[in-house]
Amino acid sequence: TNRAYSNRKLGRHEMAIEDYTRAISLQPKNAGLRSNRAYCYANIENFKDAIRDYRFVLSAQPNNARVYHNLGIALERENQLEEAKLCFDKVINLDPKNASAFFMRGTICDKLKLVDKAMQDYSKALKL
Repeated sequence: TNRAYSNRKLGRHEMAIEDYTRAISLQPKNAGLRSNRAYCYANIENFKDAIRDYRFVLSAQPNNARVYHNLGIALERENQLEEAKLCFDKVINLDPKNASAFFMRGTICDKLKLVDKAMQDYSKALKL
């Protein structure tokens, strides 16, 4: 896992994915490895696999606001806007001072034509 971490930090996401995949084969229930691999998948814009890994992590860590945030971004990039909005709702519930979550939810609400809600979220993000 040290090599995977180093590859990830160096921006060698494909190599890191291979390393994390090998580590996961030895420790299939390790949510941290899945979270790191999901991050790498997202960085190469393989959002489908990132979503799969983030969901696995949430099954083990259902109150992890950071993972909900990352899942929400991946879902938004896959144009799964309703589900992405639910992820940011969860982030805000878990971490009500998370300005980024309000901003992202505002962006999604804007795309969903929920303009008033988007403006509320953008305003809240600016106040935090």
